[in-house]
Amino acid sequence: MITTVTLNATVDKTCFLGSLQIGQVNRVPVMHSFPGGKGINAARVAHQLGCPVLTTGFVAGFNGAYIESELSRQGILHDFVKVEGESRVSLNIIDRFNGTTTEILEHGPRIASDDVLAMKDKLRQVSSESSVIAICGSLPLGAPPNLYADFIEIAHQEGAVTVLDASGEALRTGIEARPYCIKPNEHEFAAYLGKSSICDSDIEEGIRLLMEKRLP
Repeated sequence: MITTVTLNATVDKTCFLGSLQIGQVNRVPVMHSFPGGKGINAARVAHQLGCPVLTTGFVAGFNGAYIESELSRQGILHDFVKVEGESRVSLNIIDRFNGTTTEILEHGPRIASDDVLAMKDKLRQVSSESSVIAICGSLPLGAPPNLYADFIEIAHQEGAVTVLDASGEALRTGIEARPYCIKPNEHEFAAYLGKSSICDSDIEEGIRLLMEKRLP
């Protein structure tokens, strides 16, 4: 079984407008809403491909209940840790006239130390039942920057292979825990190398640096 981890789950809302009028009332003729976050998106694809998959992480409030109910409706197994507050909404506004996309992203709930401990216990449980643990997306408010590194170590102790899809300090510290593979995009990889942008030679240099860290 594949288990995906999304600590900052979201309700993804995409609004399609003829033209976005700044400073005015905009009525939305078409809107799509679905559970989101990198780990949940990965779980959805794995489910569509017929792989046994479970998704976990944090959810909170009414938005969290919506995320769980929609995943159940889609037939995707889930086992979240519930925390105080409200899971975030990520709003994507598509302006069809100008061909632009505007994103408005909430922070999501702030987690406490007890929530972190509960999530580690949950991860230890699901790792013992999974062949692959995919740890994806941004860290929520209040989470220690080395949390993904801790998750990787827990998963390895239980015999699971780990995949890390993160950015910033969460990626940097996570790499030190030696996941099986990582999936940074171009901007995330550039930030990891301390550059504003990268070319092919930078990518080659970065790969050599990672290989020197002796990733499995």
